[in-house]
Amino acid sequence: MQADPSRPARGPFGTGPDTLVSVQYLRALAALMVLVTHGVGPAGGPVQALGAGVDLFFLISGFIMIVTTGEQTTPRTFMIRRIVRVVPLYWLLTLLAVLTARYIPMFHYPIAWWQALASFLFVPVASAWNPEMARPVIGLGWTLNHEMQFYALFAAALFLPCRWLPWVVGGTICLLVAAGIVLAPSSPAAAFWLDPVKLEFVAGIVVAVAWQRRVRLARLAAIFALLGALGIGLLAAGLLGVPGNPQRPLLMGLFVPVLCLALWLEQTGRLPRWRWAMLLGDASYSIYLCQFFVLLAFAGLELRLGAPPMLRLPFVLAGGIALGLVVHFAFERPVHRALLERLRIGRAGSTSLAPA
Repeated sequence: MQADPSRPARGPFGTGPDTLVSVQYLRALAALMVLVTHGVGPAGGPVQALGAGVDLFFLISGFIMIVTTGEQTTPRTFMIRRIVRVVPLYWLLTLLAVLTARYIPMFHYPIAWWQALASFLFVPVASAWNPEMARPVIGLGWTLNHEMQFYALFAAALFLPCRWLPWVVGGTICLLVAAGIVLAPSSPAAAFWLDPVKLEFVAGIVVAVAWQRRVRLARLAAIFALLGALGIGLLAAGLLGVPGNPQRPLLMGLFVPVLCLALWLEQTGRLPRWRWAMLLGDASYSIYLCQFFVLLAFAGLELRLGAPPMLRLPFVLAGGIALGLVVHFAFERPVHRALLERLRIGRAGSTSLAPA
């Protein structure tokens, strides 16, 4: 693919700008997509497709891990940054969810100690709510289990020369997915480790390498769009048999062009600066996780007051954004900064501040 001479070359890895506005916008978009999906509920019909916001998060994560990682990044520093970023808020909300299920009669549900422990450790096990699925106590946390597995693999690859990083990480994920296709494990927890959704991290890595090496993003977007269309066609024709949820990785054919377009708009100065969108992008992690409690609150209103279903979407959308912003400013951001200062570890760049 031909290099794009219209923008300066990037360094090997981790030499991107401090803030990518386009990525922050896409984080905000992904969080709002998931909010709307849960707001419309199971009867949402085609709107349920907006749940693909989590796939956009995975793509962004693969991209960001490459562009914010440099030659001086050690495995220890990388994992500490990731743990400091992800764990405090998730542990706090998981603890609140366990206490809610234990002590609030309206939401009482038996959660085994090992299920709670597995949630804190990001280990996929049979869900307390649905044994046929591998889900943590906060169901939304299934995405973080994938993220932490990706981070662990990424940190292990940092023991090798940095120039090998995308090839080792991407190749290992492809091997894991191939093993899942061949072995087709019946256990939900085992299938989780080999889920094809992890290919979305690889797609993000490909975009990052292309972006840093000045490859024309339009061509990359076209390639992924064609591959996605081909995969969807084969799937619809029954010629593509993939375990799990095969349509998820095929969404790369949609989201890679979206990411490439956003980066191109920013590089060419065509992307407007909206403070509200930047704010939602910064708070996307809190918005994503806190919606669990907003959904619980609306369920309580339905049970106690008979709240009409038509109020669910505006309640979840407004409540999720409001609660997410409050938690972001009151807990997530100050705790993140305080822990980095205490551990004397600098940030990898503001583009890395959401685990996508």
